[in-house]
Amino acid sequence: MFRLLAFLSGLSFSIFAVPAGAASVMERLQEDGNLSIFATAVQKAGLGDRLSGPGQITVFVPSNRAMRNEGSAFLLESVLLSDGNEGRLSDVVSHHVVQGLQLRAGAIAETKDIDTLSRSCLRIERFGSALKVGPEAVVTKRLAADNGVIFIVDRMLWAPWQNASACEDSMLQVGSAS
Repeated sequence: MFRLLAFLSGLSFSIFAVPAGAASVMERLQEDGNLSIFATAVQKAGLGDRLSGPGQITVFVPSNRAMRNEGSAFLLESVLLSDGNEGRLSDVVSHHVVQGLQLRAGAIAETKDIDTLSRSCLRIERFGSALKVGPEAVVTKRLAADNGVIFIVDRMLWAPWQNASACEDSMLQVGSAS
């Protein structure tokens, strides 16, 4: 039996069949060696169970290479993953996670603001065939999971561009996109 998941792409929205019993978002992060730094951060931040559980989850994940190229790998591995920084680490990782998001074809035609797990507003913009997340990150790939989707981005999403209240009027609500 297949579940159909609709999700963003750099060119257009597509529908992909995901076999029932496929890996969760967390399992996909752990399986992909190119996402190991972020997967470790998710576990250390205490969010592994949330990304393994039921429901729809969207995660914007920088690849190890992208994080090394911009220098964020050092900050994550040497500072935020150290003891005593769990709260800061959780805030940074939570800014990459959107829980309960159900994207459907045509949901992001130009610009959409979404509320992240950290209660911060994250802007997603379409520029022709490209999809930009936050002020600078660009989606480079997507991975389907049994409980959501992972969008690989070319950099960390460090700081919310607005506070959560700025997102309320234009926020993409679960089931509101058609």
